[in-house]
Amino acid sequence: MCDSLTAIKIPVFVTSIDNYAFNGSRSLTDVYYSGTEEQWNEITIGEYNDELLGATIHFSEPEQPDVSFEDSEYAKVSGSDVLVNAGLGTVELLSQAGEGAKILDKDGHELPVDKLPCTGMTLKLSDGTKYIIVVLGDADCDGNLSSSDARLALRASVGLEKYEETSPEFKAANVERGDGLSSADARLILRASVGLEDTKAWLR
Repeated sequence: MCDSLTAIKIPVFVTSIDNYAFNGSRSLTDVYYSGTEEQWNEITIGEYNDELLGATIHFSEPEQPDVSFEDSEYAKVSGSDVLVNAGLGTVELLSQAGEGAKILDKDGHELPVDKLPCTGMTLKLSDGTKYIIVVLGDADCDGNLSSSDARLALRASVGLEKYEETSPEFKAANVERGDGLSSADARLILRASVGLEDTKAWLR
């Protein structure tokens, strides 16, 4: 590489950079990459590219995905999570998440459209943004509401199940959205499992 090179543009379609590609580019200070930081981190960079790695990397601002959760009764973004109404199908959730969105199971595989999204899975938007899926009431992470979910919430409320408050399971069981889990959460989940509770109210 040229010793007088001070800046370079790298397009988003680059997936690897060979050994020695920037060796000797001692003046390189700025790299303008047309993708996101997450995409940059996926590039395989060969050995002897210290000059490249020492430069300032400028990333493109990701396009804001066309997410319509604001108008939805069934899903809502909350920090790094997307809160989902129980029973919302994969097709419906993806249609609200925008073109190119995917649901990944806990092993990182794309969820088939005939399977329900479950607590702890990941919603990945077209720009690479990821949200942890929290199906409200789905404490056992199977995508459905049942007495099993209510039992787990009740056990957790008295310390017989240990959930970190930041865990998807805790957030799923905490349908009253209080500071901790209580028998009231378990009762609401049990009522919802037999159709006596409108779970859309939990997305408030």
